[in-house]
Amino acid sequence: MVERLLSRFPGAPRPVVENAVLAAERSFTGARVRGYLPVLVERAARTTVQLMGFKETRETRDTAGGPPGDRLPPGHVSIETILNAHIGFGD
Repeated sequence: MVERLLSRFPGAPRPVVENAVLAAERSFTGARVRGYLPVLVERAARTTVQLMGFKETRETRDTAGGPPGDRLPPGHVSIETILNAHIGFGD
């Protein structure tokens, strides 16, 4: 997750992104529903880094970051994008 966010925010120092992720993880301590936590943690960390004034690249969430082979073919949508749209976390 940290690597993916660093690729989306190339100007953000690693400690800033790592701290944003840790703070987001702590904010969900005790959450009863845990299935969506990675998506929610990444979204919260991303928002924190944005609010700190770091500019996000224009890559889409569907193709940014992740290991090679983790990229989606053109015309496909990631489950993260679907979940974000479903629970109201649009860009």
